[in-house]
Amino acid sequence: MGHDRGTRRRRIRRAPTAWVGLALLAALTLSRPVTGQDALEDLLGQSWRWRAIPADKSPTLLREVRPSRDGGVISSQERAVLAYDGWSWTIIPALDVPGFAHVTAAYPRGDEWIIFHEAGVVVLTDHATPPSGRADARVLAGARDGRPPSISVEMPDGRILSWVDGDIVEFTTLGGRPVLRGPETEAPIRALYRSTAGRLRAVTEGALWEHDGERWQHLDEGRLWPPGTSIARVVIGGRNRVFLLPATIDEARPGWFWDDDQLMRLPPLDDGRARYVHDAVASVDGELVIATRPGWLSVFRDGAWRHVDAVPPMGSGEFVRSICFTSEQRFVLLTASSRLYAADLSTGRWQPHGPDQGYKDVSNVSAIEPDGEGGLWVGLHEGLAHWDGHTFDRYFNQAGDDGPMLQALTGVAVDARGHIWMGSGNSQTFHGAVEFDGETWTHHTAPAQIGSFPIHAIRNLDDGGLWFTLLSPGGDLHESGGIVRLDDKGWRRFTEADGLPHGRCYDVARTPDGVLWAATLLGLARLEGERWKPITDPMAPQGRVFALFAASDGTLWAGRGLMDVGVSAWRNGTWKHLRPMDGLPAAAAAFTEDAEGRIFFASDTGLYRVHEDVFEDLTRLTEAPYSTFWPLRSDGAGGLWLGSRGDGLVHYAPDDRRAPKILAPRLTPHSEDTSVIVRWNASDYWAETPAEKLRYAIKVDGDEWSAITDFGQHTLRGMQPGHHSVSLSATDAVGNTGVMPAPLETTVPDPFARQNALKLSGLFVVMALAVLAATWLLRQRERRREMQRLEAVTSEFVATHEEERQFISEELHDEVGQLLTAVSLDLQLAERLDDAPRRGEALRRALTSSREALERTRELSSRLRPRLLDELGLDQALRESLSEFERRTGAVVETDIELADEGLPERLRGQLYRIVQESLQRIARADAPSRVTLRVRQRDPFIEMHLEDDGPAWSAEDGRYAAEIVRQRVRMLEGRLTFEGGQVGQNRLFLSVPNGIER
Repeated sequence: MGHDRGTRRRRIRRAPTAWVGLALLAALTLSRPVTGQDALEDLLGQSWRWRAIPADKSPTLLREVRPSRDGGVISSQERAVLAYDGWSWTIIPALDVPGFAHVTAAYPRGDEWIIFHEAGVVVLTDHATPPSGRADARVLAGARDGRPPSISVEMPDGRILSWVDGDIVEFTTLGGRPVLRGPETEAPIRALYRSTAGRLRAVTEGALWEHDGERWQHLDEGRLWPPGTSIARVVIGGRNRVFLLPATIDEARPGWFWDDDQLMRLPPLDDGRARYVHDAVASVDGELVIATRPGWLSVFRDGAWRHVDAVPPMGSGEFVRSICFTSEQRFVLLTASSRLYAADLSTGRWQPHGPDQGYKDVSNVSAIEPDGEGGLWVGLHEGLAHWDGHTFDRYFNQAGDDGPMLQALTGVAVDARGHIWMGSGNSQTFHGAVEFDGETWTHHTAPAQIGSFPIHAIRNLDDGGLWFTLLSPGGDLHESGGIVRLDDKGWRRFTEADGLPHGRCYDVARTPDGVLWAATLLGLARLEGERWKPITDPMAPQGRVFALFAASDGTLWAGRGLMDVGVSAWRNGTWKHLRPMDGLPAAAAAFTEDAEGRIFFASDTGLYRVHEDVFEDLTRLTEAPYSTFWPLRSDGAGGLWLGSRGDGLVHYAPDDRRAPKILAPRLTPHSEDTSVIVRWNASDYWAETPAEKLRYAIKVDGDEWSAITDFGQHTLRGMQPGHHSVSLSATDAVGNTGVMPAPLETTVPDPFARQNALKLSGLFVVMALAVLAATWLLRQRERRREMQRLEAVTSEFVATHEEERQFISEELHDEVGQLLTAVSLDLQLAERLDDAPRRGEALRRALTSSREALERTRELSSRLRPRLLDELGLDQALRESLSEFERRTGAVVETDIELADEGLPERLRGQLYRIVQESLQRIARADAPSRVTLRVRQRDPFIEMHLEDDGPAWSAEDGRYAAEIVRQRVRMLEGRLTFEGGQVGQNRLFLSVPNGIER
């Protein structure tokens, strides 16, 4: 392919005909748009992402759960209110107020809370518990005639209104004052809410009222529900919807539903059984969610009930006690055993828009370009599509009636006039550039600067022109096109004659300092004046550079595409290479930067984020539906647009953008040395990432951040005496990082400050003698261990050779010897027989026995020296050995061998083969595993080998001697060896040897 995509994992379909494109337009028009926040009914078939609030942080014996205006929830115990803000609990204790155990609403007001409960309204003016054990609380209003003022609503202007014995009362931290008389009716008010227009509404026993600013008026002609209907619960939802529910829902009493226009009877639940309603809540979209026994959640929307299958696991006898939506529309559930769960009701972070969503021709995405109006132009392998933010509203597979077929669109860009430009990376489809102004198509083929060269990329670098990177027609690398610039002066082409390292070019980028960079087959170049200067810095990326990206902080990111793992970063005048040994898991085919300045790169193994030059696999952390990406663009709002081969356009929108918090950090200097112990707790918002899975970093005295693997406690050793500052940070699964508001301060005392010089001198002498003695003892111990190890290895070699001799002797005596004896006897018998048929039978038996003896002799010879090793080479010999191991043990063997036997020394081939054989014998002796993997790579000037099995951990009985034999062979090859076998299922062998050694 002209765009050098590398080996792809998905088959690319051929271009459709024109009539298929027209049919797609009709299909897209009729298809339902995919949005980022679909209704609840679209979620019922999916698994809700429930998260349990950690048990060590959540209080016990919770009665109910209700929303708090700050995005959290409030609950209550007997004489206490509990508030959870998404990170941690705040307990407001010991209120001696009747009815306080059942809270219906809470409104924070600075450092105070206005709390409505079943018997009154309380203002808490002090969260801390004074010595008396009770918070400073004032009861603003209590029950009158048994009717508590627990019905409240917050108006658009921030006023809190409640109904108290016929009056609408406004409550503030200073008290409550009547502001309005309730509707002229003897029936009490059952609920207050505000309409979408901001007007105050009231639900009474038999009517619905609205206050227009001057007076109350009926909205339902005076009758909200039929006479005699028992209503136990009134639920207010978005879109002016009111739900009237009995205590138990059944066929005869299903409840009522007011949709701001008419009163309708709710249908019964799907199973038709009578169910007690524990709690009910409505979303801002007007969906009703009810919790019934035994632990059911059901949703009413668009005239029908739907059952939610994905309920958190609950024990025997458990049920859902209380539910609510937070002010941020997070769904929260409380069980009877006081376990609190939160669930995201979004459709997930990953939103595909491809064949599975009805866009059958939007499958192989090669380029993504924002149109400047909130939409996207999407270059496909089989056409050009436009995404308007909700659906694909336009699709073209041909540039006008007479233009070329739009196939393999690897370059797409929008110029300053809003015209879309496109080019193909395959000269077999079309060459030159195609321009589309929304009505007219123009195919630019005349300029000699482009000619018949395929276009790999088109970039608008905001410098007044467009840049085209050109490949080579017909795959001839020596006739490559270079780079072309189009501006008001016309077309200008740069080639090797202008200083480019090679004419086959892939990408261009302009850093914030105005420097223009080019990526070519033979490395990078920088434009200086009118000529390109190849980058000859030995630290610069060598060989092919496929992708460039200029970040807002001035860093230039360079990736090699999908062929070579590793990326390079140019910052502050120096290059830094990030390779597998630095934690880089993949190659980079495209880069982008989100609205917060975070760097992402796409690869054929997934999507990755770079933070402090540490790579985070978002494909794994966020459960991506696909794992192969190439084009990559920021959506400008914290999300990303990606192209997936075979799966179309994909949108990644992290729904967790709040940084974790470090809670209760503290420092404790060690009492006996200069160490400092750092202790802390941490929490992510609504437990999105559990605290033990957050990634932590520490900074001491303003130095660079250092990653730490501890959770909750870390020891800083070797601290110098004096004053120090320590900062902590926590990063969640999607890269949000929270730092302590202020560093911790501590002073490390000098442990010897109060010692006199004599004691110090004596201590130093004793320490020196102890160090010398310990050093001598360690050397003696190591020497003895080395001698024992050499003796063990020698014994193992001798034993192994003796076993081989004994085996060959037994085989020769028992099998080959017996076969030859049978041949001799049959030949003697044939010599004595005169009967021709019997003589022939004896001769045939002799011939058969001789053939078996010959075959067995060949097998023994192959064991001593495999014939395949000489005839077919090391690659095939290893595969045959692994196949035999698979047949013998029943294990699943995976091989991934890339070797070129030509030029490998004989000694090296034999030793590598024996290393694999002895390792397999060790595995078989221990206990045959279920899976064995062998990977061999020849990377000049080394050969690397990985052998893994999931069997029992290596022990001294079955693994030590085999490991020592392998280690001795690797030493003979002047190589490097690593064993890992500490846990079951984690046995690994890694070796790296020079591929030219000969001894």
